[in-house]
Amino acid sequence: MSETNSKLFRFLDRFSLFTGIIGCISLTLSISVSQSMFVLALLSLLIVKLLSRSVGPSPSLSKYSTGFTKLLVAGLLLYASWLLSAVLHSISSMSIQPITALLKSDFKDVWLMFVAVWVYHHSSHTEHRKLVLRAIAIGFLIVILTGLVSAFSPYRLSKLLYHMKHGWEFSAAARLQHPMLTLPFGITLYMPVGMLGTHLAFGAQLGFAIVPLLLFTIDRYIQKPWFRGWSLADWSVLFLLAVAGIVFGLTNARSAVLGVLSALLVGVVFLTYRKWQKKVLRLAWVPFLVIAGFVLLIVNDSSRDFLMQSFGFEQKHSDYQRIMLWSSAIEVAAKNPVFGVGPGMFSDAVVNQMNALSKDRPYLWYLFMQVERGHAHNDLLHHLVTGGVVSALLFLYFWSRVLFLCLGSTLSKFAGGGARLADRILAEFAPFVVFAPLILLIGGLFQCYLLDDQVLLPFWLMVGLTAVASKSDFNYNELGNDYV
Repeated sequence: MSETNSKLFRFLDRFSLFTGIIGCISLTLSISVSQSMFVLALLSLLIVKLLSRSVGPSPSLSKYSTGFTKLLVAGLLLYASWLLSAVLHSISSMSIQPITALLKSDFKDVWLMFVAVWVYHHSSHTEHRKLVLRAIAIGFLIVILTGLVSAFSPYRLSKLLYHMKHGWEFSAAARLQHPMLTLPFGITLYMPVGMLGTHLAFGAQLGFAIVPLLLFTIDRYIQKPWFRGWSLADWSVLFLLAVAGIVFGLTNARSAVLGVLSALLVGVVFLTYRKWQKKVLRLAWVPFLVIAGFVLLIVNDSSRDFLMQSFGFEQKHSDYQRIMLWSSAIEVAAKNPVFGVGPGMFSDAVVNQMNALSKDRPYLWYLFMQVERGHAHNDLLHHLVTGGVVSALLFLYFWSRVLFLCLGSTLSKFAGGGARLADRILAEFAPFVVFAPLILLIGGLFQCYLLDDQVLLPFWLMVGLTAVASKSDFNYNELGNDYV
């Protein structure tokens, strides 16, 4: 390779790194900015890959692990099933409308998969790895901090500029946040959404941070019970977990809560079998503490009402709408079993099914009209309706590959080091990230998280880190010494 091309190679590689870093940091502040930066990062990375053919072996261009490759293939096949469904519907109807609906649907988010490739590429580079971890950590710190601020404000942070221009009154263009809990001295806590638009997406973003924070803290307690000998790094993570936990509890994102609990369960079982073993008995007092805390909460009227609302036990609740939606969606899937109704056609198909049922049962019409019909509120069911059995089976295969990748990490990588406190925390914290992607497996049974780019982007960031952690030749010990 000529010297000019060599300089271009290095420039594009660094450009890809720093535009991606901006994408990580701006994730929760502006999804448009974040995606734009990752587009630039991925285009630069593509050119780097092409130029690398004439460069020779490079540590930054290490081959993908088998598990990561299979996961990427599974993801591409899943999106390909949507494309196949749209093409077949277009041919059968002799219309371009199904293809148009495909391009307007969430099929366009297929490129977000390659955000994981960006993470894998730069995290495999000895010099870049720590910068990637720092950027992702800063991004999730912003998630926690914006959530904490929004918990004390009735105004949505994403609408502050609107309010500054149009006044501080409620309007359809700038809805206020829901009050969740009243504290002494008249302090009201609100349902935090950070800079996002919905508490469900924000809860999922926060969940990606909650899982490794919890597992890190549990691991530290098991290794050093009753907080004896805890370092400043350990106490810093515990404090961050406490803040994130309070904000997470206020989100009322039950699908994200279930996802976090399921991912935490997988992590605890895996770590118990592979690392903690009998030491896990040091956590025997935790269930009693949880029960005692729950009893204390239900004594207070305000906190009891908050818990009742969070678990869906309040007198007026909309959970019945989800059941009605699932029932109609299953009927639609049964009528279109093989290739589904086509991407982008879920809402129309379900509405037609509800209208047909309402003709025989007019009393259901008003209830059906209250149901949110944009998606199935269940990732598996949405893929079944959209792409048929083909898509549903590929969806299950995709998650099997995610599970294999997440559980492919070995405990030899649990290490720390480095001169800076932040880097020591990241070095010891990073291995627990491998369980974070699993929150969308169970959480996705009650919400279409794989259709939300604000959730998909951090999901693929976590998948990229998980793929790096599952490399047989990777050791987090390097984080403390390779780049300071």
